[in-house]
Order: sequence, then C-alpha cells, then structure tokens
Amino acid sequence: MLPYREYGIFGFALPLLRLLYHNVPLSFLNWIETQASKRVSIFSEEQFQLFCQRIGVEPTSSIRSAVEQSARLSTGGLHLLFGYDGLDFKDLLRRVQVPTHLYYADFTGIDLKEAKRTLHHVKRAERHLHPSVQLIAIPGGHFVQWSRHFSMENVLRFLHT
Repeated sequence: MLPYREYGIFGFALPLLRLLYHNVPLSFLNWIETQASKRVSIFSEEQFQLFCQRIGVEPTSSIRSAVEQSARLSTGGLHLLFGYDGLDFKDLLRRVQVPTHLYYADFTGIDLKEAKRTLHHVKRAERHLHPSVQLIAIPGGHFVQWSRHFSMENVLRFLHT
C-alpha cells in the first residue's frame, strides 16, 4: 500500500526506492546518497502544519526539529529501511512468547480506509498471538511516538515489570 494520504506525492517514492534498492548496483546507490546529501530541506510553516495534520500530531518544536533534521538518505539507511523486505512478520509474531507490547497507529481521524484495513489485520493477528503479547492502538497515523496519545511512561512502566 502507498501511504499517499499521509505523505502526499512522496508516498510514491518509497516503492521506487525499494525497487532501486533491490535492483541497482551499489555504486548507483552511493551516487544517490551523494546527490541527496547536497540538498537542504527547509519546511515552510504551511508545509510543517500540513505534515502534522496529515500524520495526526500536534505541531511542536521537537517535531519541527525532527522533521528539519531528518536522517539523510544513505546506502546504510536504505539497508535498514528495506532490510526487512521478505520477512514473514506473521510467523515472527507467532513465535513471540514473552510479555511484549506492540504499539501501532490506528489511523483514527487520518484515513478511514487505512483505519479499517489496520483493524482487520490487527483482529487477524490477535488470533495467532501468544496471550502475553498486547497490541496497543495509538490514535492517529505513523510516528506514534509523536502522538499525544502515546505515553513513554507506560512503556517504561511495562519495561520495569
């Protein structure tokens, strides 16, 4: 699925990057990295507000800083981004048998179609999970760690139990 609603036209870049990553020589990826590192990314206030609205987060200075100082495109970054391609996540989740919290965006108020699709997959996954694994919905879109509904205190409490 293309995350067009949240990322706009950039949502089409991810499948293209994935295709490039899997099918071009490393020298070409290095060239892309060089070209991308020359560009300076500056968000106008309007672009920043639109970005926050699309992903369902409050526009704060820390989010602005993260957006403006985002990770640069690199071959190492591409390896990290696409290194999980082909993994059977359903099988991996079935194997987890220790207490685990998995946080996910439920797309409430962001994208109705994606919210329905997410709920469908969550319900399906719950049938196969070990009872100690909890799926925790965070209202909004991607970047759940920026959501006002996400609580790092809850994560820390869980880790200390």
